[in-house]
Amino acid sequence: MDVHDVSTGPEYVKVLRIQQEDLRKAKDRRGQPIPRQPSVERLEGFSKASTCAPCKTYSARDPIHSLRKRTVIIPKAYPTSTIPLAELRKVLLADLTLERHHRGSYVVLIVASLPDDPTLEKDSHKSAIRAVGCDETDNAIILNLRYRVNRFLQRPAGRRVVLLIKEPYITAAENGAPEIRVDHISDALLPPPYGELVPPCWRLPIPEEAQTFSGWKNFTETICGPTAPFYAIQMWSKLVDLAGENADLKANCKFGRAGMLMSNGQFDAALCDLEDLSSLPELAPRALTWMSILLQELRRFREFHDTVTKIATLLPEKLQARVEDGKYIQTCATHVGPVSVRTAPSSGRGLFTNKSVKAGDLLFCEKAFVYACHTPAKSTPQPSILVNPEHGIVTIGTQPYLNSSIAETVTMSSCHWSKIRDLHHGNYDHIQMANGGVHPVVDIFLIERIIALNCFGCPKSSYHVYKSLPPKHRPEETDANYEDCGLWSLAATINHSCDSNAHRAFIGDMMISPMTPVSLNKQMDLKHWGFKYTCVICQDALNTPAGMSEKRKGQGISFQRLLSEPKINLAQAESIIAQLRGTYTSPAAEAPRLSLWSQYLTLANAHEAEKNHEKVIEFSLKALESLGYIINVEDNRDSKQETLVMTKWGLVVDSVVSCWMTLSRAYKHLRSNLADQAKQ
Repeated sequence: MDVHDVSTGPEYVKVLRIQQEDLRKAKDRRGQPIPRQPSVERLEGFSKASTCAPCKTYSARDPIHSLRKRTVIIPKAYPTSTIPLAELRKVLLADLTLERHHRGSYVVLIVASLPDDPTLEKDSHKSAIRAVGCDETDNAIILNLRYRVNRFLQRPAGRRVVLLIKEPYITAAENGAPEIRVDHISDALLPPPYGELVPPCWRLPIPEEAQTFSGWKNFTETICGPTAPFYAIQMWSKLVDLAGENADLKANCKFGRAGMLMSNGQFDAALCDLEDLSSLPELAPRALTWMSILLQELRRFREFHDTVTKIATLLPEKLQARVEDGKYIQTCATHVGPVSVRTAPSSGRGLFTNKSVKAGDLLFCEKAFVYACHTPAKSTPQPSILVNPEHGIVTIGTQPYLNSSIAETVTMSSCHWSKIRDLHHGNYDHIQMANGGVHPVVDIFLIERIIALNCFGCPKSSYHVYKSLPPKHRPEETDANYEDCGLWSLAATINHSCDSNAHRAFIGDMMISPMTPVSLNKQMDLKHWGFKYTCVICQDALNTPAGMSEKRKGQGISFQRLLSEPKINLAQAESIIAQLRGTYTSPAAEAPRLSLWSQYLTLANAHEAEKNHEKVIEFSLKALESLGYIINVEDNRDSKQETLVMTKWGLVVDSVVSCWMTLSRAYKHLRSNLADQAKQ
């Protein structure tokens, strides 16, 4: 919603069609056997070259080539593996064929090459990496690992990574070479380097002295370091078992494991270990401190508050130090007012008021579940291009980073899944999230559909956007396209209507939503650019004859042409607006007239510059009436003064406050008793 959709741009259409043609060609090769690959050394060179080389469809001078460097492709969706590993059978690369998901099997590869680029994690364009893997017969293939699967490819000291891929999917790359795609993070597993799943030729031998607790601890320290917390977690788990009945030893091992779980981003599991230790006198201070950090990360702010209260009792000096360092500055930024999520009669779920609200009442102030902001840099001077060939959609912005961040967040800490799992995902047929052992089984393509249908494109600051543009260029006139985006799980439940009764504004990753006056149990709705719906404005547009729509468009172009002149011909502008008004048949109170609104406001501002206050009042009121407001000036018998009466509230847009202030200033010169009423 409001993301920068460029699906109809000629150059982007070309990129989209090329990707769709590649999918068609790959489908034609379905079932072909995989030829034995060259030596690992040759394949490594090929992999690095193919990552940077232009596709054969482009020429070096073709502008499409520069777009390709920024392009992230969403492949055709396929389900993740949910079968327990014990029920799968092991196969070799020679047993696999192209364009098939090899259900019921798994393959074990040693990763012969991985990029060592330190900017890989920071580069939003690189949501995937390419590596080279080979099986125990020295048959090699390219690995295409999406969504930072490389985070889990941590190297034990002095050894290469062994990767187990469940139900592998073999596809053809752009250059036709076969590759294994790993889209679902939970499909890629790291077996213990000493375990039976690792072929004997790669298996790490366990020394005899490692059968004891101290021996295993020494063995752990030799192969695990800070760059491989995943392996360290496995080692600490073994130490927990070896501690036996020694409660103190077991507690210290759990504490060590909790530290590694935190380092690896597995906050749920780390919290489970620490909760067991928080009642032990010796470990409680450190356990509670770590718990407070985790509860902040998991946004469990009530429990965070309770934990900090315990720390204040046990360690008041340490708590004060952490406060002074800014460690506990972040609090629960989300505020939910008199609203709740309920089932909507014809549109799934919606957000409803729990009581009657007044104009401007704050409905919610929500911190984004995940927020992605593009800051131009040397490595990423331009935002990414996200191409979905299956749905025919191309967008520009930070959505690829949003996809990977949410995929990783949900996979590593499953409690986050409950915050987004029920959001609208269209007709995508997905699997239910399940526990797959070390990491939960998460359908990555379901996450992508949720983001595509629920994320909001947004400015870094709505106020600065509003102030930086003159009224004739304000965002409500045209479809706003933003390259920054985020997912606000509460706001995503609000349904669309062009004739909305709520408004939204952004301050960084915060979304704020005030409302027009509505009664109890009223469903909220927002205007989402790009939607076609059954609201009164959409229906009015559909019912308008084509000839009338063309005339309306032509009058709008004529008005914009007038605005480009050094001095606006006000008489001619009023004539154009009068003709434009004649293209509408439905009353504005029933179907707001958005094109008239901005033009009336422009005329009001122009007359204010000429100090023609009568005209300012006339066109300010017409501007508000075009949004559906019904405003009357009535005589108050008690005060014997005129009173401004709002019979019906209309559509709330960014400039509506500016319009009321313009009206107030004009009233101050001619009817001063109404000036404060308009301002209020």
